[in-house]
Amino acid sequence: MRSRRVSVDDVALQLGHKRMRVTETYTAFSPDYLLDAANALKGLVEATTEPVDLAESPQVSEKMVGATGIEPVTPPV
Repeated sequence: MRSRRVSVDDVALQLGHKRMRVTETYTAFSPDYLLDAANALKGLVEATTEPVDLAESPQVSEKMVGATGIEPVTPPV
């Protein structure tokens, strides 16, 4: 069941296990169990970020924020 992406909780219910530890002992680990979550995260990152062309972007020093009085002042590079 785990190889068909059935959750451990659902396997435990189907097999009548009252303790999750018993189910975890007998179910095979499925290495792709996080594939759906990884793909969802990848889609979210791609949807919320834009590619940056470093050749056209301003220098990092131009975008730096000056001292705010909270953090220690660091000397310029």
